[in-house]
Formats: sequence, C-alpha cells, structure tokens
Amino acid sequence: MPKFRGSGSDSIYAFINKNRQYPAEAAAQRLDGKVFVNFVVNPTGAVEHAKIVKSSNPVFEAEALRLVQMMPAWEPGKQNGRAVHVAQTLQINFPLPPVQPLLPGPRPVTEAYPPKPVGGQEALAAHLKNTLPYPEAARQAKTSALVFVKVLIDSTGQVLDATPFSTKGRQRNASKALQAPDKELIAAATSALHTGLTWQAAKRNGKAVKGSAVVPVLFDGLSGTVTLLNQIRLFPTEPPAIPGGPDAVLRFLSQNVKYPPSALRAGSQGQVIVFLEVSEEGRVENPIVVNSADPELDSEAVRAISQMPPVYPALENGKPVRSFFLVPVTFTIKGPITRPAPGARAYTR
Repeated sequence: MPKFRGSGSDSIYAFINKNRQYPAEAAAQRLDGKVFVNFVVNPTGAVEHAKIVKSSNPVFEAEALRLVQMMPAWEPGKQNGRAVHVAQTLQINFPLPPVQPLLPGPRPVTEAYPPKPVGGQEALAAHLKNTLPYPEAARQAKTSALVFVKVLIDSTGQVLDATPFSTKGRQRNASKALQAPDKELIAAATSALHTGLTWQAAKRNGKAVKGSAVVPVLFDGLSGTVTLLNQIRLFPTEPPAIPGGPDAVLRFLSQNVKYPPSALRAGSQGQVIVFLEVSEEGRVENPIVVNSADPELDSEAVRAISQMPPVYPALENGKPVRSFFLVPVTFTIKGPITRPAPGARAYTR
C-alpha cells in the first residue's frame, strides 16, 4: 500500500493538524465536523483525483480538498514490485477550536436568573413546532420575520402574560430577507407562548421570584417553518455577566450616547431596547432593535451600544456559549430646547 513519507498514519495527521485552517464560517457558527476524501496515489507518489465522498457539513469540504491536494508525494503502492495507481480514503476531522475569552479572571457572581422552560430551549422549540401554525397569508407570501415576545412568569412558574415588543421600527442588522412582522405573525407568536409550556420560575439570590424571559420567534418564509434563533442559547446555565454590572452599562451609555440634533428639534424621545448577541469569547455583536422609539434614536442607540467593551460570555455546563442580553436606552429631553444636544438618559435593568 502507499505510505505517507514519515511514520505512517501519525505523520499524515501531524501534517493535517499543522496545515488545517478552520473555516471562518464554521468558527462563527461553532460547528465541528468530519470529511472523507478519496484520492489516488499515482506511480510517482503524487496525489491526484481528490474528491469528497462524505461530509458532515459542506462548509468543511473546500478546506479538506485543499489539505489533500497540498500533501507532499507519498511512497507509491506496488504490485509485483512495480509502482501502481492506488486509491485511498482519508478522514479529516475539524474539531472546534478552543474559545479564548476576551476577559481574564473570575466572572462576577450571578445573583439573578431569568425563568426558563422545563426542558430548556429544546422543549421550547418543540412546543413552537407543534402548536404554532405558520399563518397562511404569510406562508403564501413567503414572509420571513423575527418576533420578540416577552413572557412574564410568576414565582410558581405560571405564565402571567405574553406580550410582543413594539414593532414600530424594522429590526436592524438582521437578515435582508427579514421584514417587519405584521399583526398576524405577532399574534400567532404571542398566542403560542401564553399556554401549553411548563416554566421554572426566575430566581434571585436562590429564591423563586416573578420574572420575564424574552423569546425570539423566527418565521422562515422560504421553508414555511417556525423556529428559534438556534445559534443562540436562550437559557444558558449562567447568563452573560457585565463587569461592574448595570451601573457600568449606565455609565458607558451616558458617556457615549449623543442625542441626534434633528431628533431633538423634532421633540422625539422614548425608549429604545436593543437585543445584543454575546459571542463565546464575550464579544458584543449583531445588535437588533426590538423596541423602537424613532429611526434616528434607534440608530444612535445601536451606534453607541455597538462600541461596548467585552463582557463575560454565557456558560452552559461550564463551557462558553453564544447568548444574548437586552440593553434599554431611554432618550429624554430635559427642559426647553435651547442647546443642540441636551443629552440622553440611559437606564438598564
């Protein structure tokens, strides 16, 4: 049989580990996988005719082919003492690269945990799949939208209310295929979260208390299905933690939010609530306005929040996971309008 120049299979995998480049798309989605590549070692030892025979995800295939095609010459296979063409199949693994948190040191102690469904995110996804029909008009129009629903849970785990966030403004930085949700989609998502799901109550300092959870419901018009934002863990074991807590966020916003002059002249004010993803490294990214006050105020809130420093990522079973938190920014005009930008007040909770 052909032999990789070195000490057999160990040398092959040493070569792969040294030269493998983890695809950026897979890293962003925290995907791992494996690819099986078939190739021929010709009588000179060169590798040719490489092709994919099986893979767990297409995102890894180009890199697997690149690795095989860049391999140095093998010792060719022989039959009756003569070098011949021999087909080989190689498994190339793509393990998840280790996460390097941006913030060193111990994370702050978590005092408050939001409510979560019994059975976690998987139980919630199954509930939506079984109880939330895609509104027919939206299905026919292939409408895709993201609806954020706030579910209020009492201290015994009972659902008190489910209400949508304001949809006055379109979600920002979301997929271009997403549209502002219409009333039918909002009503369907809200109704599905009112009943039929068992919840665990929120906790503060170990005691069950009344609390709320935010559920982003994704209507996918292309497939006609209703899902969650599956790349985000909605109910991690440990939620993201902000160094310095809410007061630190308040100080940051007070120093960085600028009241847009034209919004000030128009007397526009109100609260903007921004949904922020927190990466496994603790990077704050992908802001989406879930409660709109005014397009200009929305833009300014997103601009300022996008500059937030890293936070401690959420943890699930001790491992960092992609999660989210909400940042409310309240724009209030103080006194008569005599200056270009009297300021913006920001509240967090």
